[in-house]
Amino acid sequence: MSSDIITVPVSIIGGYSLDFAQRDPWGVHKTILSGVNGYMKSETTSRLAIQCSKTHKEYSGQITIDGLIIDNGDRNFYVTKTKDKYIKRKASPEEGFNPTPDSPGIEIDMATGANIVVRNCAFINIAASQGVLDIQVGKNSRGLVENNLFVNNTGEAIYAKTAWQATDGHPQYTIKNNTILFTWRYDEAASYHGGTAIKADERILLEAENNLFAFCDEGGVDNIKKCKAITLNNNLFTGNQKFDYREYNTALTVSDMVDYADYAKGGGNETQTIKIPVSTAWSSVYMSRVLPSRASIDGGSQTPNSGINALRSMLGLPVQGTSVGAQSEVWLNRISLDDALKTGMQPYNGRGCSKP
Repeated sequence: MSSDIITVPVSIIGGYSLDFAQRDPWGVHKTILSGVNGYMKSETTSRLAIQCSKTHKEYSGQITIDGLIIDNGDRNFYVTKTKDKYIKRKASPEEGFNPTPDSPGIEIDMATGANIVVRNCAFINIAASQGVLDIQVGKNSRGLVENNLFVNNTGEAIYAKTAWQATDGHPQYTIKNNTILFTWRYDEAASYHGGTAIKADERILLEAENNLFAFCDEGGVDNIKKCKAITLNNNLFTGNQKFDYREYNTALTVSDMVDYADYAKGGGNETQTIKIPVSTAWSSVYMSRVLPSRASIDGGSQTPNSGINALRSMLGLPVQGTSVGAQSEVWLNRISLDDALKTGMQPYNGRGCSKP
């Protein structure tokens, strides 16, 4: 049914050979969770969900998700004539297709005292409305998200959430050494809906370090919910359309954060030009898409390296002009698994994931 919903605490470790003697999660021993799109034959819920907040309200053991590849390419409904260039959000019973799933790749919902670890996973072609990796935990819980790759998804790559609303016991999230590339808006008309690398709930403690946040339609770290305890250290921001960091509805670049951020602490964050090893075939289609508006939020600061020609250069394409209109013939054009994994095999200037 292309969706697995689990209501007991469980760890899932992928990437092994059949005899469990060798492990290579992004190489010869991939554990791939994908699926199909068939009307009334497949589900559109999360590809993998561990939902235990109601069934195990005080489970304090560690839950580890390690070495999985979540690729929703086969679950998505693409406009046929575009050959996997444009996703359709609505079902077509006449053609035999479900809607493109707008659910997470991995969803984890735990309650008090949870200990969550997600590492060495790849998230590809996921058309989420919110978190591609969507974690919600309760009082005194911890979440570690490290060495993961997010490529070509909508929504928020990582959504760090909590259902705990008291003044103490805030869950603590550590997000480090992740590569997050090409995070799209939900659709071309969905301004302020998705398109960010990390989104934080208000009552959490968040530390993000040594990550790459690049080519997001909105921005890098979204703190519109006013989380008061965010630490950002040694992250690389580049090519984000509207902001690198946002508080309230105020867009800030990396250089602005030190002077103007009320809640974000830390240092060593910067912007640099990088080269992304995606194929010309994919990047050419990606660059043909249309974003209805590329103006910065409220006419504010321009994020460095966000220009179209700069982006084309980073993708190895010829520098040229690109027209902007009201509609696009490209939206979340499918990237191949091999193409996506190439982008995560090594860090960029010391930031991001590497091959596990």
